[in-house]
Formats: sequence, structure tokens, C-alpha cells
Amino acid sequence: MLKRTLLLILISLMLLSSAACKSADPAKTDPAPSDTQTAAPVPAETAAPENPVNVVDKNGTVIGVIDGRCSPSAADAGIFYSIWQPGENEKTATAEYHFFRAEDRRDLLLGTLPDQGYEAYYARKELDGIVYTLAVTGDPMDDKPDTLWLLAFDPMKGTMTQYPVSRYGFPYTALTAANGKLWIMNYEMDARRQDKIYEFDPADGTVKEVLSYDGMKEGQGSLRSIYSDGRKLYVLRLRDSGDGSALFLDSYDLNYQKISERSLNDFMIPAGRTIHGMTGDTDIQNEFGMMVSHFAVLEDRFLFYENFAIYRAVIDLETGEPLFASDDLHSISGGGGAPALYKLVFSYDELEQSEILVL
Repeated sequence: MLKRTLLLILISLMLLSSAACKSADPAKTDPAPSDTQTAAPVPAETAAPENPVNVVDKNGTVIGVIDGRCSPSAADAGIFYSIWQPGENEKTATAEYHFFRAEDRRDLLLGTLPDQGYEAYYARKELDGIVYTLAVTGDPMDDKPDTLWLLAFDPMKGTMTQYPVSRYGFPYTALTAANGKLWIMNYEMDARRQDKIYEFDPADGTVKEVLSYDGMKEGQGSLRSIYSDGRKLYVLRLRDSGDGSALFLDSYDLNYQKISERSLNDFMIPAGRTIHGMTGDTDIQNEFGMMVSHFAVLEDRFLFYENFAIYRAVIDLETGEPLFASDDLHSISGGGGAPALYKLVFSYDELEQSEILVL
């Protein structure tokens, strides 16, 4: 836990430094976009970056540098990061995926993804020492199909493996991991516009569709995120109730039989009233329509919720009490283990402190 905590703090410091620097169902009727691809191990270290950011240990000693253009995440073995820099008026570029390995202080290039249009960096997960992320190849702004890939990185072997998920990928997607498996949520951008959930088994590298939602059907709505605690699969679902947006929490067993559904409005609206910038309950309900950057349910009771706008909250679903609700610069991260809520400090005020809350 201490190691993970230090890495979370390290990521905060890195972000501070970098801030200063600068129609068919594809699973059933379509063949896979392409075969799974595994990059060969990369023995050489990453070349010295043009925009270096120092990596420091708990004593403040510089132990290496990485590229300041990166999008970093904490991992058990070090820092995982990507670099994606499209040229002027371009929507795609070759993305580089790197890992700074704390054990031997090596900065490794694990692989590249040509023609990348988007990476869901907020959805990154680590499972059994492998770091996973989701990326779309192709221009997300045109009307052509874009492939959604699950990318798997082994920092110890220095490999990157691509698994095709859907021919109809969308930039906003979600990923959760438990019990040796991963689940992927995607908006299928084919003619049917259905939301789908896929299961990925690293043991055999298979991706299969397990749940499908049709927003045009009464009572279904549109998905916002997914989470698994290893016992259940939780689905965050948005539905237009006629009186504004209604947010629902559905739960399934791991055989994908529905267990329950409950409206979250009675929890989310009171918590939202304490958030600066909300102008009323209708405004709060409009926030429910935003894309979700992080979502988790612990002990079938504690709800973590964060969207890309201003709503961030931790709510006790048993008592209805908001344990935390703020529009400040907070972030929720799964890291390599339990979800942690921590504060990114962009102020030079000596009274400001990084905060880490683990439930």
C-alpha cells in the first residue's frame, strides 16, 4: 500500500511539472478487425526526451526522466505513459506507449499504435502485472468505422499486444477488471447504435459480447460506465425519465443475470447541491448526462463517481450520506489495487497538501 501511495504522489508531482511545461452486431456477424498482434520485446531504452520531466523517489532524489508530453498513470512496477501528438489539422497519429520501470530505472518503449485517434487513458487498468488501456484507430470525427482495441502491456517482458474489440469503436469507452478478467463498455457506432459490454479473458485472449443495451427501447437507456468487484458487475445507466435525466445503478452476477436496479437520483441530487457551480436540481440532473471518467462500488455500498465536468462524489448508498462532494481538482484512480481518491495540488500555497483517501 505504501508503494502505491508513493506512486500516486509521484504522479501528482509529475502532473504539476508537466502543467508548468506546457449496422450489424460485430461480435456475431462481422469477422474480427484483424488478428491479435504482439510486438516483439524492445531491449533498448527510450531515447532521451526533448521535454524531460524528472522522476523522483520518496526522498526527492531524481531517479530518471520521462517525456513531459506524456499522459502518465501509476502502476505497481513504475509509471506507465503514452505520447500522442497529431500534426496540425490532423486527427490521428502514431501513439507511443512507454513504461518507466522503478526496479532498474529504465524507461522502455513498449510499442506503438499507428493511426490512433484516441486513447481512453482515464480507463487504464492493471491486472496481474499487465497494464491495459483502450484505444481507437481512425479519425473519430469522420463517418467511417473506427476499430476499438484493447492494448495489453507487460512491463517486465517489454511487450505490447493488441486485441480487437469492435469494428465500431467510439472515443468514450470504459474498462474494469477483477477475478483475472476484464470488461469493456463501448458505444457501437454502427447503424443500430447499441451500447455493448464485452468480456476479455487474458488466459486465452478472447473477447466476447455479454450484454447489449438499446437506448431506443423503453426502460433501457444509455450506459455511462461499468465496474466489477469480483462478485458482481455494476452498470451505470442513464435514462430520460421525462422529468430530466435519471441515473440508475444495475447489478449483475458474473453469469450476466440481472440482480437489481436502483435509481441514484435521490443520492446524487443532494450531493450535487453541495458542489460549487450547480445552479439547481435540473442542472445537477444535466450533469448525469455527462460522460463518466471513473465509477466504482465498494462493499455493495460506497459509490465512487466522477465525470469529465465538475461532479465528483463518494456516497454511502446505505445511509444516503455524501462522504465527499466537490468540484475541486480531485481525481479517482484504481492504480494497481483499491480505488483511491486523491487531490492534485496546482497551488504554491504551503498550506495545500495532497490528500489520499482509501476506503
